[in-house]
Amino acid sequence: MLTGHYGNDSLVVNSTTTSVLAGTGTDTAVFSGNYADYTYSQSDSYVSTLTNNTTDQAVSLYGVEWMQFDDVSVSLTTTGIDSVYGGDGNDFY
Repeated sequence: MLTGHYGNDSLVVNSTTTSVLAGTGTDTAVFSGNYADYTYSQSDSYVSTLTNNTTDQAVSLYGVEWMQFDDVSVSLTTTGIDSVYGGDGNDFY
């Protein structure tokens, strides 16, 4: 389990990570690969889960506000078209 602390954290997910428990502040779970390499789901208990489409690694996200991929950053706190940012080249938020 990756655990965040007080303040804004960037929590880098690796091949053995099964969950990310963010602390206070604005926290980002950083994934390798592109957004399209993953499938997002949410359980009845409102736990967000991101599954790698190639490895089937599932990571549960608790208190995470952002997900960062190689190609885009995605907000978990907003909905609609404004929640995905990125494009060709380097993207920063």
